[in-house]
Amino acid sequence: MTSRTPSPSLTPSVGLDGVKRKYRRLDQIEHVLQRPDTYVGSLDPTSVQTYVMDESTQRMTERTLTYVPGLYKIFDEILVNASDNKQRDRAATDVSPKIEMTYIEVKINKEKGMISVENDGFGIPIYSRSDC
Repeated sequence: MTSRTPSPSLTPSVGLDGVKRKYRRLDQIEHVLQRPDTYVGSLDPTSVQTYVMDESTQRMTERTLTYVPGLYKIFDEILVNASDNKQRDRAATDVSPKIEMTYIEVKINKEKGMISVENDGFGIPIYSRSDC
């Protein structure tokens, strides 16, 4: 059996005051805003060699793309949620009528720095709770 020496940050000599100075309790929003890489990935631009469609030649061409993985993950999650709506719309339920989703539209406005995603499905039911 081997004996372990506790980390200096966890020894009783540091005390509760030392722990309080080192760590701070965050609510959920503060945690996401201060540590976004934990939830969506890196916020640092990343460059990769990949194939893309060349509009002028209508052929796949190898290029270097630079993107932010965290932004890519958020965009991907929005598209996945919109397509999940298609799966939910296949049958009527006691909460929603049968409404068949027929499209997903993605708009990218470079000047405004905005991306919007829209579909014509039923959506997510939202209710007010009186006990909140």
